Amino acid sequence: MNRQDKEKKLLELLKDSFVSEKIKEIVRKNIKKASDDLIDGVLKSMAQEKMGMEKIATDLMKFDAESEVRWDDLEVEQLKTADDFVENALKELTS
Repeated sequence: MNRQDKEKKLLELLKDSFVSEKIKEIVRKNIKKASDDLIDGVLKSMAQEKMGMEKIATDLMKFDAESEVRWDDLEVEQLKTADDFVENALKELTS
């Protein structure tokens, strides 16, 4: 990847980054002056941040789906418990 491609990729990653706007502005303002090593390091960090955030998002979606299943199971269990209670109460009242 040449220098221009690295700068372009870095700026793309920076848009979605959680770093402060002040830091984003400093990077944008000084990207042309930065050394290749600095660009490579920041690019690597931004890529790692993106991968980390994507993993967190995936984990949260998985947790949400699993939680929904647990809530659905709990709802079924509660309805069964309520039905059993009503059935037993009616048996007691009619006997």
